[in-house]
Amino acid sequence: MNTSKIRTAKINGPQEPCRFTKRLGSTAYRVVVHFNPDTKDTAGEKIARLVRNEAAAGKAANQ
Repeated sequence: MNTSKIRTAKINGPQEPCRFTKRLGSTAYRVVVHFNPDTKDTAGEKIARLVRNEAAAGKAANQ
């Protein structure tokens, strides 16, 4: 992952969650993305931990 393009922004207050629609085949999914402003992890740290946990559990990437 190229982390040089990741930017952080100071959040001055609650923001609207990001909403979008994702279509997979003939099914459309409404997706809502939100972030906890009080978290101690960065997004990169969270993703790295999820990948490590999946690898430790022995789960393959394409199953």
